[in-house]
Amino acid sequence: MLYLPLYNGVTSVEIGVPEGTAVSQAPARPASHLKPILFYGTSITQGACASRPGMTHLAILGRRYERPVINLGFSGNGQMEIELADLLAKLDPAVYVLDCLPNMNARAVELRVEPFVHRLRKARPKTPIVLVEGRSYADSFLVDSKRKRNEGNWRALTVAYKNLRRDGVNGCITCREPTCLVMTARRQSTVHTPTTWDS
Repeated sequence: MLYLPLYNGVTSVEIGVPEGTAVSQAPARPASHLKPILFYGTSITQGACASRPGMTHLAILGRRYERPVINLGFSGNGQMEIELADLLAKLDPAVYVLDCLPNMNARAVELRVEPFVHRLRKARPKTPIVLVEGRSYADSFLVDSKRKRNEGNWRALTVAYKNLRRDGVNGCITCREPTCLVMTARRQSTVHTPTTWDS
């Protein structure tokens, strides 16, 4: 598995191997694991501050579940514009993971989440959709404005989720992902395995 840089372009790649060894093609994934996990979100999704590309939580989860990963993390720009729902709907992943709250405020969550999910669900009626609540700012216990922003976003997402369920949108869950922890190697052993993935 070769992970390319998260923020820099690559003009050439060279791979060195010890004398007497060789690089060969990896075994094919089973047919049940060909569809990728699609993550859409922020710089956190993109992998900012991971020590190396293979240690982002997306890369770890991809290895853990033996699935390809589509990383659509956009630094400062994970804001759930409706046009992005149309673009995401053109892809056919095993699951959509929507992790945009760090780039949004409560009002944006109120206005954008429900139309975004409805648009995705219309195009992909059977694909699971995960709404990630996000994480707290590290200093939110000291900075009242940051704490209020976190809590406002979480409340707005909870309301959006309940409205989506009321509207009959199935296959949609909400969770709070421990992003900082999952970037560590030991986190691999504590990620919960989903009970079922049909695609």
